[in-house]
Amino acid sequence: MHDIIIGDEKVVIRYTGTSTYAGGWLELPARDEPVKETGVLIFAFEGNLISKIWCELSDLEVYSDLGGLAHIKNPQS
Repeated sequence: MHDIIIGDEKVVIRYTGTSTYAGGWLELPARDEPVKETGVLIFAFEGNLISKIWCELSDLEVYSDLGGLAHIKNPQS
C-alpha cells in the first residue's frame, strides 16, 4: 500500500501488487511470469459497516504487459 487516506466517512487506498499469470483471461496463454497490478480502492462507511466499494484497477496495463494488445494496429499507420 502506497497511500491510505481517511476522511468524510471514506477510506482511499492506493496500492501495487504482483501475481503470477497462469492463463484463462481473455484467451491469453499462461506465461508463468510475474505481472504488476496497480489500483485504487475507495470504501464508504455507514457507521462501522462498509456501504459501498469503488475499485479502479490497471487491467488494461496488465493485459498489454501480457501481450494482449500486440495484435491491434494503429489505423493511421
